Amino acid sequence: MVRHRARDRARQRHRHRAHAAASSAAALFVDFLLSPEAQAILQKGGYVPANLRVADPAQKLPLKFVDPAVVLDEDAKWKKLWAEIILGAPR
Repeated sequence: MVRHRARDRARQRHRHRAHAAASSAAALFVDFLLSPEAQAILQKGGYVPANLRVADPAQKLPLKFVDPAVVLDEDAKWKKLWAEIILGAPR
């Protein structure tokens, strides 16, 4: 019985260390993803950088705020435009 408790405690410590290591690795990965170096790589893949230290033409575009209630009220119109413009459906 004593050996079982010791083994259970050892397993629990191992799980705690593994979880802490995974959490640290995840935090480091997110830090890398947000770094200027990673943002430049993502930008080359067609993404708009989230880090403002990486210049992008999209940063100069004017923001247009849309009222969500209006969008919901005009749902059919937006779906039709999406199908025509993005999916290339016939008009």
